Amino acid sequence: MTRSPSSNPFATRHFAPGQIPFFFPAPHSLDSLSNQLMSQKSFRWAIVGPHGSGKSTLIAHLLSNPNLRNAFPANSLLRLDSSTSKLPRWWFAIRQLPKNRLLAIDGFEQFRFWMQRTLTRFASAQTCRLLITTHQKHASFNTLWETSIDTQIEQHVLSMLLQAENTAKFNELLQSDAWKTSRDRHGSNLRESLFDMYDWWRDTVDAQNNGR
Repeated sequence: MTRSPSSNPFATRHFAPGQIPFFFPAPHSLDSLSNQLMSQKSFRWAIVGPHGSGKSTLIAHLLSNPNLRNAFPANSLLRLDSSTSKLPRWWFAIRQLPKNRLLAIDGFEQFRFWMQRTLTRFASAQTCRLLITTHQKHASFNTLWETSIDTQIEQHVLSMLLQAENTAKFNELLQSDAWKTSRDRHGSNLRESLFDMYDWWRDTVDAQNNGR
């Protein structure tokens, strides 16, 4: 049977933010993080970590957590990337920000400093909790969670992506030169290694299946 290229488990859609369950070491969980966000007095929280370490995945899961949704039914998520026209979306966000709610911004460091400062002040004036993802700690934000990548997390992500495959494929990937080279090159950025593995799957698994 020929495998369709769209079934490549390393297609971007399979590991877009929120698609893979976030890995928590015991005793932490989404519920415990949500409770911390809701119960403590601080109104400014940050998820901190390097590129590709799971910040966007964690904030997406947090915002879908039932406890948090019940507490902040009008929460909103503003996503930014290098192609975003920042000022219009920033202006729209603060104008729509209701009182006593939660505003989550994925990619806070992409705002200019004056935008960060203005948005933070506006959120305070509206008594809104502000949850951001950022690469470095902010002096005015409490750190809710620091994302990082280790072998256990790597294997968790791969097991989620390859759950429809047999154990042999999982082990073959982990032992491949392509995986080892990619991890050495990208370090804390697991997402880039997953991009690389799209090519590995196409050139090995798909090639083998197409050759049958």
